[in-house]
Amino acid sequence: MNKHQLKSEKTKSLMKDVAYKLFAEKGYSATSIDDITKGAGYTKGAFYAHFNNKEEIFLQIMDERMLLLHQQIQDSITINLESTNSKELILSIFNYLLELTQNEMWTSMYIEFVANSSRIPEIQTKLTAIYQGWKIVIKNSLDYLLNAKQINPKIPTDSLATAIVAIFDGYNIQHHVDHSVELKKQIEIIHYLLGI
Repeated sequence: MNKHQLKSEKTKSLMKDVAYKLFAEKGYSATSIDDITKGAGYTKGAFYAHFNNKEEIFLQIMDERMLLLHQQIQDSITINLESTNSKELILSIFNYLLELTQNEMWTSMYIEFVANSSRIPEIQTKLTAIYQGWKIVIKNSLDYLLNAKQINPKIPTDSLATAIVAIFDGYNIQHHVDHSVELKKQIEIIHYLLGI
């Protein structure tokens, strides 16, 4: 990469970082391109050199953040799958996910992604694919644990994977609003569903 390309990537990255913070703090609709460019210290011309519109920067942020989250969840499961028992695996996954809920900016941004999914079809398509990916990773992990006779689930593993994602989403949103919601109780529900 030459100097111009490096500078261009730095500009684009800074604008995405500023936009991420603004979208999380103010919401997608309330954030303007002016807000983003002023916050990043660039002109509208610099913005339009990298993005066609506000929706495009929003989608790029979503792609990057959700892909990173998906990869981190998959890595967490893979690392812990063969070296631990089922209770420790579930606990390690939820502890990782708990760390995310402590980041109020991430939760706010995630809620923005979901809230805009009905208005922007591309977001809905991407979120659907991400959720499907999470469920596949979790289902495969549950199948591994089932074959190793470490769990005795009350429902089929594909339904259980969907329930685990739903429990996490529910916890994440509730914890964002009410910090008294306990992760331990969510883990107890999952242990019950897993039959452990």
